[in-house]
Amino acid sequence: MATNIDGKAFAAKIRSQVKEDADKLIANKQVDPCLAVVLVGENPASKVYVGAKTKMAAECNIKTKDYKLDEDTDQETLLKLIKMLNEDTDIHGILVQLPLPKQIDERSVIDAIAVEKDVDLTGIYDRMTQDIFFELPLDFFEPTSKNDEYLIDFQIHGIKALVEANINLDELTREQIESNIVRCGDGDTAEKMIELIKEARSEGNSLGGIVECIIKGVPVGLGDPVFDKLEADLAKAMMSLPATKGFEIGSGFKGIEMTGKEHNDEFYMDGERVRTKTNRSGGIQGGISNGENIIFRVAFKPTATIMTEQQTVSQSGEDTQLKGRGRHDPCVLPRAVPMVDAMVALVLADHLLLNQAQCGLINN
Repeated sequence: MATNIDGKAFAAKIRSQVKEDADKLIANKQVDPCLAVVLVGENPASKVYVGAKTKMAAECNIKTKDYKLDEDTDQETLLKLIKMLNEDTDIHGILVQLPLPKQIDERSVIDAIAVEKDVDLTGIYDRMTQDIFFELPLDFFEPTSKNDEYLIDFQIHGIKALVEANINLDELTREQIESNIVRCGDGDTAEKMIELIKEARSEGNSLGGIVECIIKGVPVGLGDPVFDKLEADLAKAMMSLPATKGFEIGSGFKGIEMTGKEHNDEFYMDGERVRTKTNRSGGIQGGISNGENIIFRVAFKPTATIMTEQQTVSQSGEDTQLKGRGRHDPCVLPRAVPMVDAMVALVLADHLLLNQAQCGLINN
């Protein structure tokens, strides 16, 4: 039987426990828990978040020290501050509010925070994955810019809602994807998509579509032939997202239109690396990554809540009419892109760690 969880009550319980622990530290060990909060710049959202965190810390009997730096603060100045806070025995936690101004490399700042004082735990996960990834030969990965932190590049594009984007996946960049509100890498097609979405909204209706994902630079050997197939885990992750109705990888359903001879990806040697002439397998063969780009597509249904009356049944079992009210997206595709991105990152991180533990691929 499903159980409803009251999020506010659960959060209140956690805050109560934190306050109890803080009170014990103060009473038994004569330690005043203190959180250093670092804010760089004048980002309005960051100010709100910092204010909320400071208020919550006070409710939990945790002191805070605010460090507000100007927008033009350089990286060296910020790193010196973090070093000082790391060494200050009266500071027990450090929180650097993100995002940081463009002149500051966020990864360098996160790495500089002492693990035992990193209250966001951002650095712990990043350092864990770095310890694995940085052992790989550089040609395992193809970072698209100096800012690609995880060395695996996630490229996602496209809403196909009566129109289909015409995009060269090999040349697609994240900047292209984020250059418009529908997150489509083809600017001309994006305009058509925007018009279709506006039209659907004006009619009180909604649209669905497809998000296509390309993952570059994945090492050979991630996955398993049976129980932990890489494409199966990707499919499970994608189908766990709200509104998803379909998943296909590589040639997908179109593969049935070919013969085996037409569909097979032929192998060849590219220097010392084994490659495939085509990529109908979508970068995964027998449940295991083969080093080619992983390409899959996820179908999202039209938003269920629409501003048009539809037939339904009431709780008492009577026929009635239902019409949506309030703010509802006429198309979920633009919001789905970062969700697909995040789920892919989690699946690949899991498989990298599994491979490291079971096979030691990363160290070979």
